[in-house]
Amino acid sequence: MVKRLGVLGFVVLAGCATGTLASDDNTSEETPTPKAEDAGKTSSNDSGGYNYNTHPDSGGTQPPPTSQPDSGMTCMGTMCGGQCVDTTSDDNNCGMCGNACPSGASCVSSTCQCGTGTLCSSSCVDTSTDNNNCGKCGNVCSTSETCTSGTCTATSDAPPQGSCSHSLCSTGAALSDGCDTYDCTSEICDIVGDTYCCSVKWDSTCETEVTDYCSPYSCM
Repeated sequence: MVKRLGVLGFVVLAGCATGTLASDDNTSEETPTPKAEDAGKTSSNDSGGYNYNTHPDSGGTQPPPTSQPDSGMTCMGTMCGGQCVDTTSDDNNCGMCGNACPSGASCVSSTCQCGTGTLCSSSCVDTSTDNNNCGKCGNVCSTSETCTSGTCTATSDAPPQGSCSHSLCSTGAALSDGCDTYDCTSEICDIVGDTYCCSVKWDSTCETEVTDYCSPYSCM
Protein backbone atom coordinates (compact mmCIF):
# COMPACT_ATOMS: atom_id res chain seq x y z
CA MET A 1 0.00 0.00 0.00
CA VAL A 2 2.82 2.38 0.74
CA LYS A 3 4.39 1.72 -2.62
CA ARG A 4 1.08 2.35 -4.45
CA LEU A 5 0.71 5.77 -2.78
CA GLY A 6 4.23 6.56 -3.73
CA VAL A 7 3.56 5.87 -7.39
CA LEU A 8 0.32 7.91 -7.38
CA GLY A 9 2.02 10.87 -5.78
CA PHE A 10 4.69 10.74 -8.45
CA VAL A 11 2.07 10.91 -11.16
CA VAL A 12 0.38 13.97 -9.57
CA LEU A 13 3.69 15.79 -9.20
CA ALA A 14 4.58 15.05 -12.80
CA GLY A 15 1.25 16.48 -14.00
CA CYS A 16 1.79 19.74 -12.13
CA ALA A 17 5.22 20.16 -13.63
CA THR A 18 3.95 19.98 -17.24
CA GLY A 19 0.98 22.37 -16.70
CA THR A 20 -1.67 19.79 -17.55
CA LEU A 21 -3.89 17.63 -15.44
CA ALA A 22 -5.16 14.33 -16.42
CA SER A 23 -8.91 13.97 -16.50
CA ASP A 24 -11.32 11.18 -16.74
CA ASP A 25 -11.65 11.70 -20.57
CA ASN A 26 -7.87 12.03 -21.01
CA THR A 27 -8.17 15.67 -22.41
CA SER A 28 -6.28 18.79 -21.40
CA GLU A 29 -6.69 22.61 -21.98
CA GLU A 30 -4.06 25.27 -22.54
CA THR A 31 -4.53 29.05 -22.13
CA PRO A 32 -3.22 30.86 -25.27
CA THR A 33 -0.72 33.67 -24.79
CA PRO A 34 -1.80 36.98 -26.45
CA LYS A 35 0.40 38.18 -29.28
CA ALA A 36 2.16 41.48 -28.85
CA GLU A 37 0.55 43.01 -31.96
CA ASP A 38 -2.96 42.16 -30.65
CA ALA A 39 -2.48 44.04 -27.40
CA GLY A 40 -5.03 46.81 -26.90
CA LYS A 41 -7.33 45.61 -29.70
CA THR A 42 -11.00 45.00 -29.10
CA SER A 43 -13.12 42.58 -30.97
CA SER A 44 -15.50 44.15 -33.43
CA ASN A 45 -18.26 41.94 -32.05
CA ASP A 46 -17.79 43.51 -28.64
CA SER A 47 -17.36 47.15 -29.65
CA GLY A 48 -19.07 47.58 -32.98
CA GLY A 49 -15.72 47.74 -34.78
CA TYR A 50 -14.61 50.89 -32.94
CA ASN A 51 -11.14 50.93 -31.39
CA TYR A 52 -11.69 52.29 -27.92
CA ASN A 53 -7.97 52.92 -27.50
CA THR A 54 -8.41 55.88 -29.91
CA HIS A 55 -11.67 57.18 -28.45
CA PRO A 56 -11.34 60.57 -26.70
CA ASP A 57 -12.87 59.16 -23.51
CA SER A 58 -10.04 56.68 -23.28
CA GLY A 59 -7.37 59.37 -23.51
CA GLY A 60 -6.34 58.38 -27.05
CA THR A 61 -6.41 60.41 -30.29
CA GLN A 62 -9.62 60.44 -32.30
CA PRO A 63 -9.15 59.84 -36.07
CA PRO A 64 -9.75 62.92 -38.25
CA PRO A 65 -13.14 63.14 -39.99
CA THR A 66 -13.31 62.11 -43.63
CA SER A 67 -14.87 65.43 -44.64
CA GLN A 68 -15.04 68.93 -43.19
CA PRO A 69 -18.37 70.81 -43.03
CA ASP A 70 -18.59 73.95 -45.21
CA SER A 71 -18.36 76.89 -42.84
CA GLY A 72 -18.98 79.54 -45.57
CA MET A 73 -22.33 80.96 -46.64
CA THR A 74 -24.01 79.52 -49.71
CA CYS A 75 -25.00 81.94 -52.52
CA MET A 76 -28.66 81.39 -53.34
CA GLY A 77 -28.39 83.65 -56.41
CA THR A 78 -25.57 84.11 -58.96
CA MET A 79 -21.93 84.99 -58.31
CA CYS A 80 -21.00 88.07 -60.38
CA GLY A 81 -17.59 89.64 -59.84
CA GLY A 82 -17.20 88.02 -56.44
CA GLN A 83 -20.62 89.18 -55.24
CA CYS A 84 -23.79 87.17 -54.76
CA VAL A 85 -26.57 88.88 -56.73
CA ASP A 86 -30.12 88.23 -57.83
CA THR A 87 -30.04 88.54 -61.63
CA THR A 88 -33.84 88.75 -61.73
CA SER A 89 -33.79 92.20 -60.10
CA ASP A 90 -30.19 93.50 -60.07
CA ASP A 91 -29.93 96.64 -62.26
CA ASN A 92 -26.21 96.01 -62.86
CA ASN A 93 -26.56 92.30 -63.62
CA CYS A 94 -29.98 91.92 -65.19
CA GLY A 95 -30.58 88.42 -66.50
CA MET A 96 -26.85 87.76 -66.60
CA CYS A 97 -23.61 89.06 -65.11
CA GLY A 98 -22.54 92.45 -66.49
CA ASN A 99 -25.83 93.32 -68.19
CA ALA A 100 -26.50 96.80 -66.75
CA CYS A 101 -29.82 98.54 -67.32
CA PRO A 102 -29.57 102.08 -68.81
CA SER A 103 -30.66 105.22 -67.01
CA GLY A 104 -34.40 105.29 -66.49
CA ALA A 105 -34.73 101.51 -66.63
CA SER A 106 -34.82 98.89 -63.90
CA CYS A 107 -34.44 95.11 -63.84
CA VAL A 108 -37.76 93.30 -63.62
CA SER A 109 -37.92 89.51 -63.99
CA SER A 110 -34.40 89.45 -65.54
CA THR A 111 -35.33 92.10 -68.17
CA CYS A 112 -34.48 95.81 -68.26
CA GLN A 113 -37.72 97.76 -68.43
CA CYS A 114 -38.20 101.52 -68.76
CA GLY A 115 -40.31 103.35 -66.21
CA THR A 116 -41.75 105.41 -69.08
CA GLY A 117 -41.18 104.93 -72.79
CA THR A 118 -39.55 102.04 -74.64
CA LEU A 119 -36.07 100.61 -74.27
CA CYS A 120 -34.30 100.96 -77.63
CA SER A 121 -30.69 99.83 -77.67
CA SER A 122 -29.37 101.42 -74.48
CA SER A 123 -31.87 104.26 -74.01
CA CYS A 124 -35.44 104.76 -72.92
CA VAL A 125 -37.25 106.70 -75.67
CA ASP A 126 -40.73 107.89 -76.60
CA THR A 127 -41.44 106.05 -79.85
CA SER A 128 -44.40 108.34 -80.54
CA THR A 129 -42.10 111.33 -81.15
CA ASP A 130 -38.53 110.00 -81.45
CA ASN A 131 -37.26 110.54 -85.02
CA ASN A 132 -34.69 107.73 -84.60
CA ASN A 133 -37.19 105.25 -83.16
CA CYS A 134 -40.52 106.27 -84.61
CA GLY A 135 -43.25 103.79 -83.74
CA LYS A 136 -40.65 101.14 -82.96
CA CYS A 137 -36.98 100.83 -82.19
CA GLY A 138 -34.69 101.55 -85.12
CA ASN A 139 -37.30 103.19 -87.38
CA VAL A 140 -35.53 106.41 -88.42
CA CYS A 141 -37.44 109.25 -90.07
CA SER A 142 -35.78 111.09 -92.95
CA THR A 143 -34.69 114.73 -92.64
CA SER A 144 -37.88 115.79 -94.43
CA GLU A 145 -40.04 113.85 -91.98
CA THR A 146 -40.96 114.14 -88.37
CA CYS A 147 -42.24 111.47 -86.01
CA THR A 148 -45.84 112.23 -85.15
CA SER A 149 -47.87 109.79 -83.06
CA GLY A 150 -45.38 107.03 -83.92
CA THR A 151 -45.48 107.69 -87.68
CA CYS A 152 -42.90 109.41 -89.88
CA THR A 153 -44.82 112.16 -91.71
CA ALA A 154 -43.66 114.71 -94.26
CA THR A 155 -43.14 118.11 -92.72
CA SER A 156 -44.15 121.44 -94.10
CA ASP A 157 -41.51 124.07 -94.46
CA ALA A 158 -42.58 125.75 -91.24
CA PRO A 159 -41.74 124.16 -87.91
CA PRO A 160 -44.63 122.44 -86.04
CA GLN A 161 -46.67 125.26 -84.52
CA GLY A 162 -47.43 123.48 -81.27
CA SER A 163 -49.08 125.90 -78.84
CA CYS A 164 -47.76 129.02 -80.54
CA SER A 165 -50.38 131.67 -81.33
CA HIS A 166 -49.40 131.66 -85.03
CA SER A 167 -47.05 129.99 -87.51
CA LEU A 168 -43.35 130.64 -87.09
CA CYS A 169 -43.32 131.60 -90.76
CA SER A 170 -45.82 134.39 -90.22
CA THR A 171 -45.20 137.77 -88.66
CA GLY A 172 -47.30 138.77 -85.72
CA ALA A 173 -47.29 138.92 -81.97
CA ALA A 174 -44.27 137.77 -80.03
CA LEU A 175 -44.24 134.02 -79.55
CA SER A 176 -43.76 132.31 -76.22
CA ASP A 177 -40.35 130.77 -75.71
CA GLY A 178 -40.66 127.02 -76.38
CA CYS A 179 -44.22 127.10 -77.67
CA ASP A 180 -43.41 125.02 -80.78
CA THR A 181 -42.75 121.29 -80.52
CA TYR A 182 -39.41 121.56 -82.36
CA ASP A 183 -38.10 124.19 -79.90
CA CYS A 184 -37.27 126.56 -82.73
CA THR A 185 -38.49 129.54 -80.66
CA SER A 186 -36.09 128.52 -77.87
CA GLU A 187 -33.25 128.28 -80.38
CA ILE A 188 -33.91 131.80 -81.65
CA CYS A 189 -34.75 133.52 -78.36
CA ASP A 190 -32.32 131.70 -76.04
CA ILE A 191 -29.43 130.31 -78.07
CA VAL A 192 -29.22 132.95 -80.77
CA GLY A 193 -30.26 135.56 -78.22
CA ASP A 194 -32.87 137.43 -80.24
CA THR A 195 -35.22 138.02 -77.31
CA TYR A 196 -37.17 140.57 -79.36
CA CYS A 197 -38.97 137.70 -81.14
CA CYS A 198 -40.30 136.32 -77.83
CA SER A 199 -40.94 139.58 -76.01
CA VAL A 200 -41.96 142.28 -78.52
CA LYS A 201 -42.87 140.97 -81.95
CA TRP A 202 -42.27 138.06 -84.27
CA ASP A 203 -41.15 139.93 -87.35
CA SER A 204 -39.45 139.12 -90.67
CA THR A 205 -36.08 138.88 -88.96
CA CYS A 206 -37.47 136.13 -86.75
CA GLU A 207 -38.72 134.32 -89.85
CA THR A 208 -35.27 134.50 -91.44
CA GLU A 209 -33.75 133.08 -88.28
CA VAL A 210 -36.12 130.11 -88.59
CA THR A 211 -34.48 129.29 -91.93
CA ASP A 212 -30.98 129.90 -90.57
CA TYR A 213 -31.19 128.04 -87.23
CA CYS A 214 -34.10 125.60 -87.35
CA SER A 215 -33.09 123.16 -90.12
CA PRO A 216 -34.66 121.24 -91.75
CA TYR A 217 -37.45 123.80 -91.45
CA SER A 218 -37.45 126.97 -93.49
CA CYS A 219 -39.62 130.04 -94.05
CA MET A 220 -38.26 130.67 -97.57
